[in-house]
Amino acid sequence: SQKQPELTEAGTVQEITFAQVREHATASNCWVIVSNKVYNVTSYFTNSTDVSSCGSDATSLLIPDAPSSVSAKTLQTLQKYYIGILVP
Repeated sequence: SQKQPELTEAGTVQEITFAQVREHATASNCWVIVSNKVYNVTSYFTNSTDVSSCGSDATSLLIPDAPSSVSAKTLQTLQKYYIGILVP
């Protein structure tokens, strides 16, 4: 049985390609990939935040050791910004 993708807060699942994520690479329009999930973190960033990870896979930046080391608070924070799953 195939695992169902996690739903966004709106109750939907959007399939997003890496090319689409790359189109969102600025502080005013920032999407990142973390563990094959896509997050729109635009509202999280401030002008002083390093936005070099926008439009890319930020898994190693946000989860430096292993997914099991991610705190519940980090996952809860990320969930607010979850918009879909990465597809080929």
